[in-house]
Amino acid sequence: MTYDHKVNADGSSTLEQIMDLTQYLEYIKNAPSGSLGVGQQAPDVSQLSKFCELLQAQLTQGTSCKMEDNKLSLIRSFTLQDKAYTFQSSSSGLFSSKYKVTVNKINTQAFLNPPSENKQVGSLGTIGSPEDIDFTAKEKNSQLLEGIRTLKMNMSYVVHMPGAVTKATAGKYHAIITGDTATFDLVNVFEDSEPLVIEAESGGTTLIIVSVIGILIIFILFYFLVSSKQPKKAKGK
Repeated sequence: MTYDHKVNADGSSTLEQIMDLTQYLEYIKNAPSGSLGVGQQAPDVSQLSKFCELLQAQLTQGTSCKMEDNKLSLIRSFTLQDKAYTFQSSSSGLFSSKYKVTVNKINTQAFLNPPSENKQVGSLGTIGSPEDIDFTAKEKNSQLLEGIRTLKMNMSYVVHMPGAVTKATAGKYHAIITGDTATFDLVNVFEDSEPLVIEAESGGTTLIIVSVIGILIIFILFYFLVSSKQPKKAKGK
């Protein structure tokens, strides 16, 4: 499971929940008879391509769904009014801006409406009520972590900032930083159960150097333009 969060300079963002079912489908394909539990049948994987169509009635307004290469994605845009995260921005000099995003929870309820009763999605299984993942709920996250480890599941939260990431932490945990992107391993995050905090900066030294060079070029052109228009002195005078 990957949560891909793209944050814009105005604080708006797009969050995509991506569930890669490749290993799960491989397990179902090769599972020995009876290994799925008493009375349980393997999901009909032929219905996988129709998952979004079957799930359509449960999607919230503004949420889109796609299924590609065994990956199910739910995509939704957010603004600061949705209060799914906090966003701060400030100017630090003429050419630089700083940003800070704090993610306290994964707002999964914004993607799916809870059904009136458990809904059977074709022969793929049952879709129940979604529940937000609160990064500060230590007891719940401890139980969630136990389930993740039992299933040998990978979970990550990837944040794309509007500038180069300078810091990305969740309590004592430090995310992997690559340019404008911070990648959090949620298995490690749940151990500490602290919000995700990401800081970034745009502009800076490179933009200042480019601007200074541009100003110098303008001065040089202006100098030559003025010099070429000065009247030449007559010979012998």
